[in-house]
Amino acid sequence: MAWRRQAARAVVLDPAGRIFLQNSKDPADPGKGSWWELPGGGIDPGETSDDAVRRELYEECGFTDLDVGEVLWTQRVQFRFAGIDFDQSESIHLVRVGVAEESHPMHLEAIEALAFIGAKWWDMADLIGSDETVVPPDLRQRLLDAGLS
Repeated sequence: MAWRRQAARAVVLDPAGRIFLQNSKDPADPGKGSWWELPGGGIDPGETSDDAVRRELYEECGFTDLDVGEVLWTQRVQFRFAGIDFDQSESIHLVRVGVAEESHPMHLEAIEALAFIGAKWWDMADLIGSDETVVPPDLRQRLLDAGLS
C-alpha cells in the first residue's frame, strides 16, 4: 500500500539562469546511490501548491526572497524512500530568486536531514551535459522543453 499525497516542487532559477538542485540519498537504502533533485515536498492540508513551494523552500533551503511563478508541468511519481512507498502527484513551479543564496536549511524533518548531502547552483549547460543522476529522470528534457536551457 503506497502513501498517496499531493506535492509541490520548484525549478529555482537565479538571475544568471542557473538552477538550484539538492543532492540526496536514501538513508534506508545506501545501494541506491545519490541523486540531484528539485527542492519541494508534500502539500499540507489547506495549502495551495504555491504556499507549499514557499514553505518547502524556506524549510529545506532557507530561501525567502522568491517569485513563485507558473506550474511548468505536473507529474505522477511512484517511488520508495526510507522504506515507504509513495504515490505522489506533483506540481512543478517555476521560481525565480533575486540572488543565488547558499542553502541554509531552516527546518528539516529527521529523515530529510539524513537524506540531504548538499546543494548546488548548476549552470544549465553543465547540468544538461552531465551524467549525474537526476530526479525526475527526464528533468533535462523537461527543462529543454520548457525553454529554460
